[in-house]
Amino acid sequence: MIVCKTIYEFIDYYVNGNKYFLELTFEDDKLYKELFDYCNDYSDAMKLVLLGELYENGICVEQDESKAFSYYEQAAKLNSSYGMERLADCYADGLGCDQDYNLAFEWYEKAAELGKTSAMWSLGYCYGNGEGCIQDNNLAFEWYKKSAELGNEVAMRSLGYCYENGIGCIQDNNLAFEWYKKSAELGNEVAMKRLADCYENGIGCIQDNNLAFEWYKKSAELGN
Repeated sequence: MIVCKTIYEFIDYYVNGNKYFLELTFEDDKLYKELFDYCNDYSDAMKLVLLGELYENGICVEQDESKAFSYYEQAAKLNSSYGMERLADCYADGLGCDQDYNLAFEWYEKAAELGKTSAMWSLGYCYGNGEGCIQDNNLAFEWYKKSAELGNEVAMRSLGYCYENGIGCIQDNNLAFEWYKKSAELGNEVAMKRLADCYENGIGCIQDNNLAFEWYKKSAELGN
């Protein structure tokens, strides 16, 4: 959890640090009200997305998933990749709307094409699981790879899994280890566990029980 001292620091982490809304908090809870007041500008797509987050999570306002969906939809129509991704999340989860994997896929694809790395990962997940599209491991691998190469830690972990298991690519334990390690070093607790597995079993690396223990411990301490 990242503790922010101002609403501008919060927004900077959300927008430029690619942090999820609930990974951020304020030093003073009164700043949530300041954030809400700041976001009441319906012509600004990012402010609409943040309003959606506040309504989705019931912060400063009564929780209202329908309003959250509406704000995300407005932001998406203003060509915001953040709005598109959150709208896709709503369709995928049935949050404030009827669940619709086809529409979720369409909005993830739009956001991914605008360069949103987390949407690229979600698009890869859709292809890998056939959600809203024809299942295609090759396209899943391609989108995980694009996202990972742009620094997305979750995609790095998924790419490592693809390399380890030959999903959409030639099986390669060395590359699996490399991508798990990159993801783990960025703080992904699931990748830490996979990295520990690699060290324990000598997958793509020299077997090392001490390093395996260290990474299992780091992962466990983060709740995995």
